[in-house]
Amino acid sequence: MKPKIVVPPAPPRSYSTPIVLSQITLLHRPDSSSTATPVAIIRMPRIEKNNVFTSVMEHDLVRAFNTLDQDNRVKAITITSKGNNFYAGTDLGIGLERTEGIAGKEHRDGESLTKRNRGGRVALAIHRYRKPTIAAIQGPAIGKGITMTLPMTIHLEWKGAKIIFVFSQRGVVMEAASSFFLPISWGIHVPHTSPPLARLFRFIASICTCLMRQMMWRNPGLAEGVHLLASELMWELHDKEDKKGGFKAFLEKRRPIMKGNLKDGMPRNVLWWEGIDTRPKSGDRDENRLRAGEICN
Repeated sequence: MKPKIVVPPAPPRSYSTPIVLSQITLLHRPDSSSTATPVAIIRMPRIEKNNVFTSVMEHDLVRAFNTLDQDNRVKAITITSKGNNFYAGTDLGIGLERTEGIAGKEHRDGESLTKRNRGGRVALAIHRYRKPTIAAIQGPAIGKGITMTLPMTIHLEWKGAKIIFVFSQRGVVMEAASSFFLPISWGIHVPHTSPPLARLFRFIASICTCLMRQMMWRNPGLAEGVHLLASELMWELHDKEDKKGGFKAFLEKRRPIMKGNLKDGMPRNVLWWEGIDTRPKSGDRDENRLRAGEICN
């Protein structure tokens, strides 16, 4: 049987009329144009919610990038927001989802829409988009608000914009395939503008810090593989005390207290890489052997 050929629908004449997009807006440049223009603008207009990330916005963004990729009239996309915030990360007011009865290996792109690393789906849609993409960051970009832009071609940032990565302060790991894109875009080391070390390390989860280091140094090699790995780790960390405490501290507007320890708190899918023993083979092998698991345990 021959495989079924899926023909993508023809793009609309104009994007000024919404194509069933609830939480983003598609605009022309200039916006007075009655047909699609070489530069399309995706704008997040949820000013009252500080443009926080939701599952509806995820679907809107993935659909927009997939649609514009097929439109030959569109040569580039700029993504920006209205209001003072570019993107304020995940909407914690509606909670974080995890489908019960689903194993960690199944917490990935699949049929159930509640068991995936949502930011990763958007980042991969941008990564697959075959034309230039521009992030016009006019205000604070936090969490998914900055990680989803990492695959973009150009970053334009207002000098007063705050770029905030809060992974280990929330008891989670690098999502949206950022452990793949961040080292490529910005490097793997802490920038010199970071806060004093005592303050930097006081409020972070040791488990998450260790995992993220391994995610960057020992990633699967492709953005798609990193997305699946991050999805599985996020599922595993869902019920950990550090994750619960980190999000509760944010909602209560206080510093988090991280109590997780490396010996007992590691996710079940560590190790995901193949360990290689580099210790000398002389002497007591049981004492000299460095197990890969001891990197974090």
